Amino acid sequence: MVKVIMGIYIIKRLFHSFFVLLGITLLVFFLLYLSGDPVRLLMPFDATVEQLEAAREELGFNDPFHIQYLRFLSRVVRLDFGMSLRRHMPAIDLVKEHFPNTLLLASSGFLLAIVIAIPAGILLAIKRNSVFDFVISVLVLIGQALPQVPVPRKVRIPIDSGHPFRLIPATHSGAFRHT
Repeated sequence: MVKVIMGIYIIKRLFHSFFVLLGITLLVFFLLYLSGDPVRLLMPFDATVEQLEAAREELGFNDPFHIQYLRFLSRVVRLDFGMSLRRHMPAIDLVKEHFPNTLLLASSGFLLAIVIAIPAGILLAIKRNSVFDFVISVLVLIGQALPQVPVPRKVRIPIDSGHPFRLIPATHSGAFRHT
């Protein structure tokens, strides 16, 4: 009985997840659509109107929004993310190329967070309502409030620059020490 209920629950969650993913793709696609004419960004500044129109036609930007979105969805289902306009190669190849480093970075960050969070949580539970509890709580609050982009750049300087304690290559992969 419990297995049946759990199976129904999982099926409902998967069904709802489908609509959440559909909504997210629609929102992102719409926000990108609002960002302006992508052909203007891709073409040279001095491109003629005819060149702009030809590029719009070639890339499918002359089609209505819903047709562009449905074309996008049909390609995503087939894992066809098109060609990278900057690198002139299939976008899925770029994803495959960078996925191992992304996975390494995400799992390292997760592991580091767990290694710090569990002992800190135990200490905070033991030393409840103490000065230590207050200081750690304020540091956590500040850490959560900081913007996420500038912080890694400031942390990366002693890690990857010409700093004597250069530990981890932040911009390249390969050998442990990069020259």
